Amino acid sequence: MWMGLESLELMSCTLSNELPDCPNLTFLHIHSETLHDKNYFLKYILKNGKTLKMLCESCDPRIDSEGFLQILRDCPKLRNFSTPMPPMKLHPEYVSSIVQILKDNGVTREDPLKLVLFKRKTWKRLRRLLRRNTDKLIDLSLII
Repeated sequence: MWMGLESLELMSCTLSNELPDCPNLTFLHIHSETLHDKNYFLKYILKNGKTLKMLCESCDPRIDSEGFLQILRDCPKLRNFSTPMPPMKLHPEYVSSIVQILKDNGVTREDPLKLVLFKRKTWKRLRRLLRRNTDKLIDLSLII
């Protein structure tokens, strides 16, 4: 069953065992409570990310800024990503790293990454920095 699974939604569940690999996963929605291993879901996303097209995550603790970049690197087919985005100081170099990873993954203006953020302040800062970038590889949205 797990080998052919394409969609998985985990909502505030307690895991007693590790989740099995899902090599055909295209949709993953994780809304988690605090876990003993704070990087458990990040590791799971990275391990199963090759086929992932849509990711909705709200992990606690939050995935950090390097973890965010790792997700983009290890999920080359990802085109829809909803996240609270880690609390960080956004700067032009970080946004350039995001854009370069997206280019490497084959993201184009015609097939952009739809990035949905949950915090207005982060959304405003990222939107301002993205306006300077002419590639237009990110379609940025906000959920309040």
